[in-house]
Amino acid sequence: MPATALSLPRRPLVYTDVLFGFVLWQFSIKFPEIQFKRSALGPLQSGLLGKPLLWYFKLAKPLQTSPHVIAEIHGWAMSRAHLYRPALGYFWSLAHEELIRFGLEEELIRFAEMKLETLRSFGPTETAILALAKRPGGVVLTEDGRLRGECAHQEISVLSCSDVLAEWQENQV
Repeated sequence: MPATALSLPRRPLVYTDVLFGFVLWQFSIKFPEIQFKRSALGPLQSGLLGKPLLWYFKLAKPLQTSPHVIAEIHGWAMSRAHLYRPALGYFWSLAHEELIRFGLEEELIRFAEMKLETLRSFGPTETAILALAKRPGGVVLTEDGRLRGECAHQEISVLSCSDVLAEWQENQV
């Protein structure tokens, strides 16, 4: 399918939940022998969203995020998936490979420059994503309800995994 058939936005800002779930889904395929907490896959737990996200990420690249998201993924890998050494090292090897493949671009929003009101309500990761999304063409890909609500409040475009799934299904031959 040619990339011009994509009606979803290119260069989405990918939030922790979707990016972590996607990389963990890829990890579960590449390393099926490694045990981790399966519920950490979140919306990708059923396996129905992995292929549509893979398709979208290939066409929408480069993906964008904040370094805060990458740091948060590390915490989630340990606290939610219960990955520890050496499995955590394998996870990061795969994440590195995959995120380079999708041309991941990280842009730092400096902590000292974050809007204090948003920071107090959401924390640094969401505050950074919201700041980046306020730029022209900014679209956030997330399943997080609070973040989606704040995006709506700030009139920021949001995509869900369901949007990606619907587009992927329309493009299947």
